[in-house]
Amino acid sequence: PRSFLRALLFALPMGAVACRGGGAVNKNDGAALHCTVQAPTTCPQPFPVYADVQPIFARRCNPCHNGLSKDGPWPLKSYEEITSWYDDVRSYVLTCQMPPPDSGVDISDEERLVILQWLRCDYPLTADAGVPDID
Repeated sequence: PRSFLRALLFALPMGAVACRGGGAVNKNDGAALHCTVQAPTTCPQPFPVYADVQPIFARRCNPCHNGLSKDGPWPLKSYEEITSWYDDVRSYVLTCQMPPPDSGVDISDEERLVILQWLRCDYPLTADAGVPDID
């Protein structure tokens, strides 16, 4: 099912993935997207944990990616759902394709960076898991 959803996502033009189901309103309202986030090369200390990124996903992703909306073809409401789409989440957050500029949902570069750092640190669930063992 995941490969089918991925194929479906790539078959849709990015503008068609728009969802106006909530979240912060994009103040640019269709203006050119300004995104300056860069992929982290190290895991920061202290490292972010799921509790740090879950509210970002709830506010910025779940208006569409809730399992109910056709505009968000896969849900991103739980740790398991988010981490199972690791590659796609990382790619779309890093390239500023999600949320789409016309979605009505805005996300800051700071929020993007927290998500990317969390993914870079092997997406720890809690700080009790210890320091992630990554390069």
